[in-house]
Amino acid sequence: MHVADMDILLKDIKIYLTGVLRAANAPIHPFNFVHTADEFEQTILSYQEAAKSHFDFAPALKEVKELRNALQSFYQKLQQLETVEVTNPQVRKANAALEKLSRILIPINYTTKGKFWHDSALNVPPLPDIAPALNFDGLTEGSHEFNVLKNHLKRAEPNRLGIAASKRSAGSPMKKRLMAIKPSISFVCHSIH
Repeated sequence: MHVADMDILLKDIKIYLTGVLRAANAPIHPFNFVHTADEFEQTILSYQEAAKSHFDFAPALKEVKELRNALQSFYQKLQQLETVEVTNPQVRKANAALEKLSRILIPINYTTKGKFWHDSALNVPPLPDIAPALNFDGLTEGSHEFNVLKNHLKRAEPNRLGIAASKRSAGSPMKKRLMAIKPSISFVCHSIH
């Protein structure tokens, strides 16, 4: 074959098929959202570094750490289900919780619009709603643009990330969705013996 080396192609196919077979045969979905929480934390830290003292992301960092701790506890409980049949009610509950987590956490990191809107096929920075924090450097403190950016971050941080410490976010859809994660995680953890 002139386009590809057959040995390398065969090796790649075997690697991909092994991954697909393991995922398809695992009783628990192979999603690890602890890594997602770690990614959120690193992104927020980089935005905090860029924003300097112009904006404080401490509430967001606190919320991400709490989410990470809840996820670690959740995954420790899930280890007990790795050898159980996929038809087991506890496995089904755990997988439902993982699916719910994926529908909440993934859009936070990769979309700028809501659930029923279409994002353009453009590069989107991580946690796009707070990514404008990178723009503080080019703005004069106190200018209209500076104040608009600061207000944007005040609104975006709690509404999109679901920060519990912010009173403004009490009724936001993202806050409600993130609050729905914790009972799901707790429910599955308590139902696993």
